Amino acid sequence: MDAPRSKNFTLLLILFVAGVAFSFPLANRLLFHHAEPLGSLAYYYERHAQDIASSSNLLVRDAMILPSREGSFDAYATLLAVLSYSIPLQILTLFLPPLLGFFAVLLLYKILEKQGVDQQTRLITLLIVVLSPGSITVFSLSSPFALILFLNILGLFAFQREPWHALFPYLALAWFGFFPLLGGLVLLLTFALLINKTKDLHLLLALPLLLSLLLHISLLQMQISFPSPAAVLQSSIIELGGTMGFGIFTVILAMMGFLLFWRMAKIPFILGFLLLLLSWFDLRLLLLLNLAVSLLLGMTIVEIRKMEWKLQLLKEVTVYVIICGLLFSTVSYTNRFVASAPGNDLLASLDWLHDQDKGLVLSHPSNGFWIQSLAGQQTLLDDFSSADVKHLATTEFFAERRMKDLEPRLQADGIRYIVVTKEMKEGLVWKEEEEGLLFLLTYNPKFKKVYTADEVTIWRYVP
Repeated sequence: MDAPRSKNFTLLLILFVAGVAFSFPLANRLLFHHAEPLGSLAYYYERHAQDIASSSNLLVRDAMILPSREGSFDAYATLLAVLSYSIPLQILTLFLPPLLGFFAVLLLYKILEKQGVDQQTRLITLLIVVLSPGSITVFSLSSPFALILFLNILGLFAFQREPWHALFPYLALAWFGFFPLLGGLVLLLTFALLINKTKDLHLLLALPLLLSLLLHISLLQMQISFPSPAAVLQSSIIELGGTMGFGIFTVILAMMGFLLFWRMAKIPFILGFLLLLLSWFDLRLLLLLNLAVSLLLGMTIVEIRKMEWKLQLLKEVTVYVIICGLLFSTVSYTNRFVASAPGNDLLASLDWLHDQDKGLVLSHPSNGFWIQSLAGQQTLLDDFSSADVKHLATTEFFAERRMKDLEPRLQADGIRYIVVTKEMKEGLVWKEEEEGLLFLLTYNPKFKKVYTADEVTIWRYVP
């Protein structure tokens, strides 16, 4: 096969794999489950975009949480609202992330091609990017993450062509938060040093940062949180339940790459560690780190193949074990991912709740966006509730066993329904069958079981 045809075949193969990988979770749900999207953020952003479009107010308050949440500018929801005038929101929710992923991979291919990366390394690197659990998650779910990652890749593509053209993607990125922009600029600085293109880079870095700071002072709410080390580790490692991090096999191979290439690129490695530290403040930065790690893994695999081994068979077996290890991590994660909530029982229960009288619903924060969007009911908690509010709910509601202490709060907040899922009873909230609120739900006559299924039970509080 001649060079041009071989190059085109490589590109088509990569794009085909990307299309399959990013659309597989959606196709699986449509064929074997239901047409509702995965995750919970997709439901929030679809509802929020609908509120913006119907009210023509970019700072519309969220009335589905009690008390109502003060409106703040949200770039992704605003984009969905604008696009919804031409394309139905349901279509955008399902198909915009895979489309962004497809074009992101195409831009990455063009970046590597222009930098003279050989075809074998391009193929291996981009397949690692496409098949990484983080990429599959981000480009399968409707959330700002997909657009943030796409804008970063677009910024790198524009920078290598004409540095000042990269200003526009990074100015757009400034609207998504300070740390996503800061992480993106660290990635850009790393890229600029690698390709030895640093002229006027200080201005290119400073302008988006200045805009981001001004936006946070005026429109956006800049919140800096410090998650616990356990939470960071869990979010970073796929085998521990993370969705945007790395498999253990990827971490081991990245360490091998570090040992191989440290002397050749010390400053880029240092900036990579800086990006890892910044992810402590915003876990979305793990997605940017995934790009750098994928390039490192591709180079590592190619370097291992180029090494002189005494036993050629041992070298080939080693490469195949590495590739199989990466694929195993992806396959095991994807199987878990496509089967994640909301499941059929939860969807059926919320459909039932939608037809009931309106009333405030108490459930775990992770169920909040589904209850608000699918049941059309207000909730006391959701994933955007503050840590203090979540802790208060745990102590004053979920852990309470005495009705005389619980009832005044139920009446004060106007709680009418309590939604309990299987996950809540298996460690998410309680560990014992009659622990805390579960004891009262089972034995107190003021709680009526009004809906039951294998994985969901709904109780109504009757004063």
